[in-house]
Amino acid sequence: MDGLLAAAAGLTIVYGNLCAIPQRNLKRLMGYSSIAHAGYLLLGVVGDGCQSEESFPGGSAMLYYLSGYLFTVLGALRLSTW
Repeated sequence: MDGLLAAAAGLTIVYGNLCAIPQRNLKRLMGYSSIAHAGYLLLGVVGDGCQSEESFPGGSAMLYYLSGYLFTVLGALRLSTW
């Protein structure tokens, strides 16, 4: 199961980044970047290796990453519509 999740994470990272490279529209670029960042988060889930549902030590790090990413994306979208 971990191998399948790691492969899915790798594919979303590669696909999101390769599709974002030629984009000229900022909103599409941010959309493909979001696909890649979902892969990074999935890679964090796979790399955590915690099998118990009660304790998830990587969860706080993922929430910290998501909060920073949220404000970055909102700021970029705000500037693109300004």
